[in-house]
Amino acid sequence: MLIDIAVLIVREVWRSRRRRTLPATARPSTRSRPPARRLSPIGRLLRLAAIVAILWLVWREITRRREALIAARRAVSAPAPPPLAPPAAPPAPAAPPPPAAPGAPESQEETTPPATPPLPAPAAASPPAAPGSPGSPEEATPPTANGDIGAAEHPVPAVAPPAAPGVPESPEEATPPIANGDIGAAEHPAPAAASDDSEAEAQETRNGELIGWCARCREHHPMQRVTYTTNASGRPIARGVCPVCGAGITRFVAWGQREG
Repeated sequence: MLIDIAVLIVREVWRSRRRRTLPATARPSTRSRPPARRLSPIGRLLRLAAIVAILWLVWREITRRREALIAARRAVSAPAPPPLAPPAAPPAPAAPPPPAAPGAPESQEETTPPATPPLPAPAAASPPAAPGSPGSPEEATPPTANGDIGAAEHPVPAVAPPAAPGVPESPEEATPPIANGDIGAAEHPAPAAASDDSEAEAQETRNGELIGWCARCREHHPMQRVTYTTNASGRPIARGVCPVCGAGITRFVAWGQREG
């Protein structure tokens, strides 16, 4: 297109020069139309600039549309990209623990009570003393008033009067609270006499001293500071303290046995 414009410009220049070189007679004058107005050189330059600007705008529009068409064809021929996976949701924050109630323990260690140590097994009861030795049942049995030797050799077990309704007879209930706070003696009272043999063993003495079962030492020891009294059911009992640990000792005694 620029070449055509250049050809038109060259042809126009060539015609103007030819008109100047021809003689006046050779060219017949025609009065039918007025002669064309001739432009000045500045006008010709402006006309040429306008033509060039119009041609440049046309060429620019054609080039832009061509590039848009090529881009559209490439977009159609290119494969579609794979769909993007949605972003993973962040993990929900953990809920805080509920506040503890006023006065309630905050840790498991405070709610767990301390484990109590297992109690030791009671020691085996000491065998009864041999006849004639100190602390034997014969010495513990008081002499009879009428001198009945048979009765002295075969003592009659003491029979307790019937207890009133609702009155306990066990030595645990007959034992008063310990004055010195001996928890072991209160939790493990002396064993009760359940038969004639146990009654005889409970009344044994050693060198004139009562022998009692110490719940803290788990052994038989002579009682100190002995006092005699009766329990709620009327049975005679002796109360004293252990000479080893100082724990309280309570035991049954015979009906005729009292503080000498």
